[in-house]
Amino acid sequence: MNKKNKNKEYIDDGHTIYDMNVDAKWNNKKEKTPSVMVTKEERWTLIKAAFKAYFPKLLLVLGCFLLAMILIYLWLK
Repeated sequence: MNKKNKNKEYIDDGHTIYDMNVDAKWNNKKEKTPSVMVTKEERWTLIKAAFKAYFPKLLLVLGCFLLAMILIYLWLK
């Protein structure tokens, strides 16, 4: 049994299937939003508030890692 090669030889005829020259959203320059001016006291107040908000979540993640390390230690002991 002879198997014939069913693949035809590809000939580049130069036509475009999809145009890659697209103006994307990240290329459009938008107007800059006005920046908010804060004093040093306000800046430190914002930083402290952020730490208060994220500190419990940080402790939870670190506690989970510690618990996993303890369980792995006991399992491999």
